[in-house]
Amino acid sequence: MSSDFADKLNEALENKKNDVNSFVWKGPKHYLNGKRVQDEFRLMDATEEQLRQCLAHCNSMLYSKSKEDPGRYELINIIRDQQNRCTAELYMRYLRKNGIMPIEFRKTLVDYLNREDVKEQIPRSAYKTTPINLIIDLPDEFRMLSIDIILDACLTSLGVFQRKHITNNFLIKLGLWFTKEEIKEYLSKKDTNGQPMDRLEQVKYNLNLRSDVKLHTDYNGGLSYLEFRAMHNLKNDRYENINETALNTLKNKVLPRLEDEARNQATLWEQKIKEIKQVCELKGITL
Repeated sequence: MSSDFADKLNEALENKKNDVNSFVWKGPKHYLNGKRVQDEFRLMDATEEQLRQCLAHCNSMLYSKSKEDPGRYELINIIRDQQNRCTAELYMRYLRKNGIMPIEFRKTLVDYLNREDVKEQIPRSAYKTTPINLIIDLPDEFRMLSIDIILDACLTSLGVFQRKHITNNFLIKLGLWFTKEEIKEYLSKKDTNGQPMDRLEQVKYNLNLRSDVKLHTDYNGGLSYLEFRAMHNLKNDRYENINETALNTLKNKVLPRLEDEARNQATLWEQKIKEIKQVCELKGITL
């Protein structure tokens, strides 16, 4: 692609992006005569009341504190918190593997924090924001955990992991890949003719997924069979009860990708707010 053509294409795309007549508002999807449809209208055709409703909806989708349907920025906070709690629980298991009981570790940590010289540097009010690596040396993956969450983890007080934002559709969208060990142990069935069965079909059979579920492979960023199985079987549960495969998959793959999706959605809502404000400015409407 030539530089001139690329420049013209980018210019055309930018002009379209700023063309108020192309700004469209899409309503919620619903069924009409058995078909799923979505109503839409141009923002330039909207009434002042409609524009105000659209803006209010955008702000709700970004900033709502609702537990059932949080705004994207609130969801990002929830995801970050879940990721930290998964990491904290994994640190507790790391301590046990190295012969250290979390409750004894906590006693030592609390005694240190209660020293007068330490209290001056790290008051209790700073526990939530102070990383534990300022006090002790530990593996990189745990370095940024806060003192506060470590203290809770030692008492198995991390609470309950809620998986409602990790939908089956989201997991399926991530794709799958299979290790040689997984293929040998879980995905080596053969059909009546002695030929290897389709591995994705075997996954559906093993995990009792609907036959119409469309799985796909992704050897770059997908989940391994065991990771996908761990996520498929994951329920709302206390962090200390979640198996290690699930904790690592949540921390390293699923929650980061979910955060990326939430950020992308937030960007779209922010863009829609800009479009609404641009239309209102042209129409002389003060929001």
